[in-house]
Amino acid sequence: MGNNFKDSILSYVQDMNRALFYHAEFGPTFGSDDITIGVDDSEEYDCCWCKQESYKKKIRDTDDLFSIEDYEVFQIIKKDD
Repeated sequence: MGNNFKDSILSYVQDMNRALFYHAEFGPTFGSDDITIGVDDSEEYDCCWCKQESYKKKIRDTDDLFSIEDYEVFQIIKKDD
């Protein structure tokens, strides 16, 4: 996939109280279950899932489990003129 930002999805959270959550048994969770990064016994990120609940746009077209190698999170801040 590389660094192709044209494939990125920008979505705004609808409930700020559910924007980001960290649980000791999972990695970060965005929204209720919009993106949950799960870690299994091997310490790999191969138990991840997506379900649109707290963000405006759906991130994936399926609710199937998936794995990732790494992740980055960016905060976009509106620049005052």
